[in-house]
Amino acid sequence: SYTVGFAAPVGYLSTISNAGLDATDSDPLAGTGRTAAVTLLGGDFDDTVDAGFFAAATLSGHVRIDVNGDGLVDAGDTDGIAGVTIQLLDAASNVVATTTTAADGSYGFDNLRPGVYAVREIDLVGWYSTTDVTAPNDNLIPVTLAIGQDASGNDFHDAKCASIGDFVWNDADGDGQQGGDEAGLPGVEVSLYDANDVLVGVATSSVSGASAFVPLLPGSYTVGIKAPADNLFTTSNAGLD
Repeated sequence: SYTVGFAAPVGYLSTISNAGLDATDSDPLAGTGRTAAVTLLGGDFDDTVDAGFFAAATLSGHVRIDVNGDGLVDAGDTDGIAGVTIQLLDAASNVVATTTTAADGSYGFDNLRPGVYAVREIDLVGWYSTTDVTAPNDNLIPVTLAIGQDASGNDFHDAKCASIGDFVWNDADGDGQQGGDEAGLPGVEVSLYDANDVLVGVATSSVSGASAFVPLLPGSYTVGIKAPADNLFTTSNAGLD
């Protein structure tokens, strides 16, 4: 008894095994590259051991910086973002492969069989997605691959998130300016509201009096500060911001 093994040429994958008549189908078993056992008697010649291969598909793209964050692919949006995680999903939305973008923002998956896929971007901390090559902007690009297809241009565009905050302090002289010897106030409640006056988040100032909201999508916000017990607000906008 013998088995026969076949090594796929570079850029090729094994076709479906045992799909028809033994004289014309492909015999290597899926995942092994080898046939089932073939028993030969003296004088036998088995000329039905065949192997078929087809060209593998590839899928690639970039993650680039949306310089002005407008959600449009502009001529200046050419710089890539390195280290972004990209997942390849099959037709059932299972993650079948994962990679990260190179220094120029490029990524790629090769040796793929034909079928329905999607690529998903996992935004880096401090970044948000502005657009990708297919609507809606959901960090997911569907791709259907044919045999041997080179599906390029599956690009995502991101922009940096914003932040807001600074310092809550004890204005000992009441002049509305931060003096070098005036300490921060810890535990002060700070609230953030969006342009529709909807509460976005609540924080408390640190031991040093610092407070911040990070990360935020670009937009209009207001900040509310609750005065500590037995304290009043000092003069507002009395000098440099």
